[in-house]
Parts: sequence; C-alpha cells; structure tokens
Amino acid sequence: FLGTLIVELLFEAAMKTKGNRPVILAIDEAHYLLPHMQESVSDVVTMARQANIRLLLATQHPGQIPTGLQ
Repeated sequence: FLGTLIVELLFEAAMKTKGNRPVILAIDEAHYLLPHMQESVSDVVTMARQANIRLLLATQHPGQIPTGLQ
C-alpha cells in the first residue's frame, strides 16, 4: 500500500511539469505494484507519454508479472 501511494504521488508531481522537461520514473519490483493500480497499465502508459514521463518497470522474471499484463 505505501509503495503504491508513493508512486501515485510521484506520478502526480511529474504530471504537473506539463511536459516541460522529461521525467523518468523507475519502479523496481513492479509486479508488486501492478495489481494495485487504479487505472489500467495501458491508460497509465498513455498518460505518462502525454506528460513526457518515461516509465521503467523492472521485475526479476517475466513470470512475476500478472497474467493479464504480460
């Protein structure tokens, strides 16, 4: 829960830059975060791209990513 809250706050802060400068948001162990996201991954990626945010989602093994997101 705390990790999800922190990522949401960072994402919101990055969105406020309004694309003036690129922001890189790196999330390690992303498989823990993905099931708890309020929006779909494709929606988040779209919003990030529009705000000039680069997302880097890392995990140890592809099998750790929830089945619907692989």
